[in-house]
Amino acid sequence: MNGKGFLKEINNLDDDLIMEAAEAERTGRTGRNIIKFAGMAACVAIFTGVITASVLIEKQKMEKEDAGETAVEYSYEMGEKQDDMLEGADGSEQMGTPFSSKTIPFENCDFTGDGITDRLEIDIPQDLVGDAVTISLTDSATGKVIYTQEFSTDSAGWGKLYLYQQDAKNYLIEEVPQSDIEKVVVYKYTMISFEKGVQTVYKKECLRVNVVDQPSESDIRKTENFYYELNSYLEEAVLLVNTTYGRVKYSEPDNLYIGEKEEFDAFLGEFDASYGTIDERLHAYYKRIATIAEFNRDKKELLPEKMTINVKKDTVTPGGADFWIVNSSLETLTSGEYYRIEQQQNGKWVECEKLQEDFSFPDIAWIINSEHSFGIQWKDLYGELPEGHYRLVKQFYAEKNFEASCEFDIE
Repeated sequence: MNGKGFLKEINNLDDDLIMEAAEAERTGRTGRNIIKFAGMAACVAIFTGVITASVLIEKQKMEKEDAGETAVEYSYEMGEKQDDMLEGADGSEQMGTPFSSKTIPFENCDFTGDGITDRLEIDIPQDLVGDAVTISLTDSATGKVIYTQEFSTDSAGWGKLYLYQQDAKNYLIEEVPQSDIEKVVVYKYTMISFEKGVQTVYKKECLRVNVVDQPSESDIRKTENFYYELNSYLEEAVLLVNTTYGRVKYSEPDNLYIGEKEEFDAFLGEFDASYGTIDERLHAYYKRIATIAEFNRDKKELLPEKMTINVKKDTVTPGGADFWIVNSSLETLTSGEYYRIEQQQNGKWVECEKLQEDFSFPDIAWIINSEHSFGIQWKDLYGELPEGHYRLVKQFYAEKNFEASCEFDIE
């Protein structure tokens, strides 16, 4: 039966079905047309499901083909940075997507200088979070492993490895960027040679950049010199592997990342190449640092002047009073229940004598954005006070902790 006949057969069942349904309700027996309709309905469901599945499979196939074409297009763009967690010559794999670990061999470089090409391997693990990327170099003449290194996507294990050639000799350059030590960012690189199969440090440099305080001009010159020297190597080098920022990026023999410079992204990220030379970028960064430091310094120094405690004079009694705080600064202040009452005696402020030295204040924090009203019954701490000139002292906490007071009289 073809599709048209199938539909016609369903249409012809309408009248018979109505009559048989009434008969089935009366007698409890199911007629053959109802059974026939049920079977044909099942066929419709199966037929529809097959068509739907076919459409989805075809759609997924087209999406995969499109994704594959896009991945190839971008993966062969030299030095192109992607947002994926894994970048390589075979396209990109998202972190968490199942894939097999892989070993990438480089067998066309002579590191030992004996005229025989040696074997450099990069082992990419399946678990990019838990395992490290391992790089090894084997002397082909002796079969001995003469270099191993591990980098991971964890910030403590970040690193980059480059292949660099100079005067017909091959070197490896290890770079460990963005190591934070308090207010300092540390950049290190080590150039390693393997003449006669012996691993030797050919050159090693370290730069410590204070990214918080204003540096001297000589410090800026030192940073610039490091930048130019390191990038004079990297501009001509092949990036073998990079695990910084929680991503793994690697080259393959037929798809090399070349000329990936160090741009000090750890602190100059906002001041990219569009700001000009490295000198202009550094000065723009430290100018902003100086502006922020000056703002914070002024803010801290002026903070006590932007906050006042006021007394409601008609509430003052020998045993207590009501007060309110006005915070006109841009800072959120924190205070609490603690206070002390001092009396002016012979031009000096002296704390009143307490009824008990181990008096305990409730542990309640006050968050003061603009105004805060409160009352104090100091008779619980000092008893009722005689006539005199007094002041309430309270502590406040912000970027700069300070005390503030409010004077009042008991008459």
